[in-house]
Amino acid sequence: MKKVISLVVFLGMICASSLVRADALQELLTLLEPVKGIQAGFVQEVQDAKGVVQQQNKGELKAMEPNQFYWETAEPFPQKIITDGTTLWVYDPDLQQVAIKPFEENYSKTPAMLFAGNAAVISQQFSVEKIKGVAQGFRLLPKQQQRDLFVSLDMVFEKSVPVSMTILDAMQQKTTIHFSAVQINPVLSSNTFHFEAPSGVEVIQEKAR
Repeated sequence: MKKVISLVVFLGMICASSLVRADALQELLTLLEPVKGIQAGFVQEVQDAKGVVQQQNKGELKAMEPNQFYWETAEPFPQKIITDGTTLWVYDPDLQQVAIKPFEENYSKTPAMLFAGNAAVISQQFSVEKIKGVAQGFRLLPKQQQRDLFVSLDMVFEKSVPVSMTILDAMQQKTTIHFSAVQINPVLSSNTFHFEAPSGVEVIQEKAR
């Protein structure tokens, strides 16, 4: 009898856990589904496995469906990453170099693209749970086929507005991005997501993998 009771309790715990995760997923989708674009400033900090800060910089993020993305970091590591959903440009001013490559499907699975109308992929690619003690905090755990991207992704909202994102990779390196001056569904020109290489910059044309 004890074994039967234990089994019932165990199954009940599994069912309860599944319901909690389903609720967390639905709550996150409710927050993200209306987001078809975003514009924000950010501060990005990278820590190693021991918690030592390896890099910190500021920048600006813009994203808009479908798969349009603009990411610019300032000193000390200036860089621009821009895509119009067809072509991806990576511009490094310090190197006077821009790499141009086709936009590939796996780029749409990167965390920031969740703010570019890609909320629907969450249920396909992640399991979602609430972060304890954080009212609008969610932990996304990649399913098997996505684990090469990162181990976990924490998203925190305040009053339904995204305020931070923390990515933990397989090397236990943690990247935290704090957002500021967030605008949801801003009006953005399509020119925002196109890049023209400045004169004298080396252009590296890469093929699709």
